[in-house]
Amino acid sequence: MDEKRIAYDLSLFGEIDANGQIEEFYDKKAVENSIIVWLTSYYTDCIRRPNKGGYLTRLLYRPMSEKNIREIKEVLVDGLEKDYELEVVLEELRVEPDFVNKIWNIYIKVYIPEIKDNAEVSVYLKNQV
Repeated sequence: MDEKRIAYDLSLFGEIDANGQIEEFYDKKAVENSIIVWLTSYYTDCIRRPNKGGYLTRLLYRPMSEKNIREIKEVLVDGLEKDYELEVVLEELRVEPDFVNKIWNIYIKVYIPEIKDNAEVSVYLKNQV
C-alpha cells in the first residue's frame, strides 16, 4: 500500500466484507464512522481515556426544547475542537428536533485538512425524556 492513510476504523455496525471479515474503513469513511461513534458515546466509554466522550448523550435525558438545540450545538462545536481525535474543521452543523416523535436529527459536515476532503454524517437519536 503506497498511499498514505491518516485514519482507520472498523465498521460500527459490524458489516462483513467479501472475505468474511469485519469491514475496514480508511480516511474519509473512517472519519465518518468515528464521528458517529463519538456522537453516540457516553462519558467514560473510552477505557483508556475515561474523561472523554459523552458530549451529546447526556443532553438526550433532558426535555426537548429550543434551549437544548442551542446547547447541543455548543457542546458539539466544543467537543469537536477539544475532544475529537483527528483535526477537523466544522463546516456545517444542523440540529433539528422532531418534537412529535422525540427524535433529534443531527447533521455534521467537517473538512479534514490532511486528506483535503469533507466528511458528512447524519444521525437520528431518540430523546430519552
